[in-house]
Amino acid sequence: MDLANETRAKGMEMVTVILHANPRAALATADRLGVTSPVLQGDSELQHIFHVDATPWTVIVDRHGKAVEAFRGGRSKAEYAAAIAKYL
Repeated sequence: MDLANETRAKGMEMVTVILHANPRAALATADRLGVTSPVLQGDSELQHIFHVDATPWTVIVDRHGKAVEAFRGGRSKAEYAAAIAKYL
């Protein structure tokens, strides 16, 4: 089982944000990166509002629906797992 599904089984969620004006291009980027979590496609407006200067961002959402951690760029499975473990 991949980490996104393992996280979901624990009542939490991993969400990946990819900034790209074209939804198909955002999904293609997610596929290329091996992203298995749900993907939110953002655009320049989102980039401006949240001062995001790189993608992807991975957001860890706890059991109450609150975003508790956010990571810019990719991380190892171990790094994500350690972050998730803090909120179990």
